[in-house]
Formats: sequence, C-alpha cells, structure tokens
Amino acid sequence: MFMLAALNDHTLGSFGRREEMTVARLDSARAQFRQWEKDVTFTGYWESKDLCSISDSKIALSAYTRKGQALLMFGNTGDKDSTFRVQPAFYKLKIAAKTCTFLNAETHEVIPFNGKEFTLNLKKHDIVMVLAGKKDSFQLFPRLDWDKFLGKEKNFRKQ
Repeated sequence: MFMLAALNDHTLGSFGRREEMTVARLDSARAQFRQWEKDVTFTGYWESKDLCSISDSKIALSAYTRKGQALLMFGNTGDKDSTFRVQPAFYKLKIAAKTCTFLNAETHEVIPFNGKEFTLNLKKHDIVMVLAGKKDSFQLFPRLDWDKFLGKEKNFRKQ
C-alpha cells in the first residue's frame, strides 16, 4: 500500500523511524525534479502505459514530465523481486533520446542505457525513482546514507 501511495502526486506521512527515513529519501529524490513548478505534468500509474514499454506487467509507472526532463517512478506491485527492461517513449516523455542520461534519483548513479532501453532491479513492493534528461541538467542534492546514519543521531546532534 505504501508503494502505491508513493506513486501518487502527494507527499507521504510515515509511521516509525525506518519508514520516516524512506519517506525523506523519496521526498528528496522527488524534490530534485522540482515537481511543484508550473511547467510540470503528472501522469499516474493508472494512465501511463504509453510513456514506457516495461517488460514486467507487475511494474507500475508514474511520471512527472517537463520539456527535456522526466522523473520516472517505478513500483513493483508483484510478490517477487524483478529485473525488468524499460523502453522509454521519448516523444511522449518530452525528452531527447540522443542526449538523455538516466540517473537513480536516490543514489545519483548513472543507469546504463544502450540507446533503446535500460534495465532495473526492484525488490518486491519497492519503488525506484529515475531522473531522465540531459546530463548535468538536474540540481542534485548531497545524499545522506540513512543506513549508516541510523543509530548515530545522538552523535550527530552534538556536533
């Protein structure tokens, strides 16, 4: 349920410390796209089938788009981990195929793209956000490694 809620156009609440860190990480990834700006369009998973061809039918896609950029949010609705291929419909996404770079919005790692498709791995009931656009066109925020940070908050606050 949380994963499907994350694929909608709103901010999420959280229950518990681990979930709070997940929500903060997803909100940070979404904020890098500046989805609140007027030139951005949201397409929910219930109407996004024309934006990308996805090899696994259990993968849902929601997207924010603006001319030259997209934030693709993939959620695994299945009961198994998935490795799937994505073929973007560049025209529908409003991005240029020849100059497009794909970045994991949480880790800032480049996702290899062969000019036609890219591959993602997604655990069951998990979500991944992918920034798509011209290289260096995004304002990337420094990434906190929440897994290393957990349990060290007291030390952090003393600094």
